Amino acid sequence: MPSATFFNYHFRRVKVTQKEIRDNYLKEEILKVFNESQQRFGSNKIYIKLATLGIKTSQSKVATLMKEIGIKSKQ
Repeated sequence: MPSATFFNYHFRRVKVTQKEIRDNYLKEEILKVFNESQQRFGSNKIYIKLATLGIKTSQSKVATLMKEIGIKSKQ
């Protein structure tokens, strides 16, 4: 196999970034907390709950990921 073909394939592979891995982990944790609260917690309370669990993030990041997932708290 020519080296150019090998390196072309090697560098064109789809790579998962650390940010994507972190976001996916946070989305799972957000959904857990959201469902445990019977879908009543908003981004601020979810942020506080994650902080008590030792997960470092920001309230705005939680809000952004909640929008991406498509979840809202019940009024």
